[in-house]
Amino acid sequence: MKTLLIPLLLLLGFTCSAEDIIVSLARRKLSNPLPGYYISDVILSQKEDSCIGYNNPIGPERYEPVFFSKNIRNELKEFLQRSMPQEPGLLPLVIRVNRIYLYEIIRGVRQYTTVDLSLSFIFPRDIGLEEDFTTSVTHSVYRQDFAATIGQAVIDAVELSFTQYTERKEMGLINPRTITPEQLVENPLYSAASFRCFTEHRPCQGIYHSYFDFRDQLPDTTIRFTVHHRYNDQVSRLNSASLKFPDKKEKEKIWGFCTGDSMYMFNGQAYSLLSREGDQLVTWNRPEDYMQDVIPAAIFGGVVGGMIGAGLLGGFVAASSDHRAVQEFRIDLFDGRLYPSDFPDYTTISSTVIFYLSKSSVRDATLDVYVDGKLLCTMTPGGYFILSRSCHFKEATVVFTTPDGTSTQERIPLELYATDLYLLKVRKNGSVQFTFPNDEIKKDILKRRTPENTLCNDSNVVM
Repeated sequence: MKTLLIPLLLLLGFTCSAEDIIVSLARRKLSNPLPGYYISDVILSQKEDSCIGYNNPIGPERYEPVFFSKNIRNELKEFLQRSMPQEPGLLPLVIRVNRIYLYEIIRGVRQYTTVDLSLSFIFPRDIGLEEDFTTSVTHSVYRQDFAATIGQAVIDAVELSFTQYTERKEMGLINPRTITPEQLVENPLYSAASFRCFTEHRPCQGIYHSYFDFRDQLPDTTIRFTVHHRYNDQVSRLNSASLKFPDKKEKEKIWGFCTGDSMYMFNGQAYSLLSREGDQLVTWNRPEDYMQDVIPAAIFGGVVGGMIGAGLLGGFVAASSDHRAVQEFRIDLFDGRLYPSDFPDYTTISSTVIFYLSKSSVRDATLDVYVDGKLLCTMTPGGYFILSRSCHFKEATVVFTTPDGTSTQERIPLELYATDLYLLKVRKNGSVQFTFPNDEIKKDILKRRTPENTLCNDSNVVM
């Protein structure tokens, strides 16, 4: 963890370069295609539609977004259809991309390109659409040749996803569900109804050897066990449990277990109680107790509205927080790891610009907001407008028009992983004052923002 904290501290405040890194999968094929099937379609359901992540080809101060030569869906569709073309006698297979996210981690002095990938295997059958399995792969490649590393890392991750599906099928651990055409495009990582751990009336009693087993409700019911509860008299939320087995032998790694009424997961030291809160599964503990199980991704961003490296998050929290504090953690439906409930979606590579129309504007002043020529919002004093763009966009042209037709145009630079704030004021003569406030004023204005006074929220980050 110490080796990862160093780049975090160095990179806080650094910004991404405007240059692009272009990757192509042209003329490449899978080495382990699924026999008997052809790829009929590839669906993209993740939030980011253009940029697959970022990497650092030069040095610690230069982080650049990475793009496919085509967008994510088209690049992967052509690659998979080239690997599994349509031929007589083959059955159709639809692949849904739930997450593809590329980043860099540093271990010691070595840099690794890492890809998180989640694919769903969906089969059009006589009874309708059947979703067989959703994969979760995290794959790292040591960067010896930067130009070849990224494309190969992506292909390796796809290969591992196909292998993961095949292995689960061979073990009899596929539990298909029938889905509707609407559910076909839903991202299971953001829709709790996609997994049986949410849709079953109560979890199935038994041992869960992996997160997949828990997610798909496939417990091992052959192992006998007893539960020894550990009660915390001071903080009931920290109650935990341990397992004992009649043969007194420790079993292989166990992800969690269910007693029939309650569900527990292993946190590195003991089994913590899981609770359902809306579309999330949460547990409570002190931050330092979860350092081994927080998402292991080195993701960097700005401090205001940005993101801290998820793999570094544990060390960062432990170093800067009260160790006695109790914090809520939630399960990432990608791989069953835990991260703080208020942690932002680290896979959304975007910029955020907030506009605030000052209450000191002339009475009853309004502003029509046009972004790249399109009317997106009409602001009133005390209101906010949020512009979120994926890393495909480097700048936005924003025009503010008053009721008398006076227009003010600004070209806004877009900075990845950062939140910028612009202060607007309509003067008596109808002109619009446009300022970029200092950090103290910015912090004060953002603090007052609520859902009620946020008038519009435009987003070019695909949802």
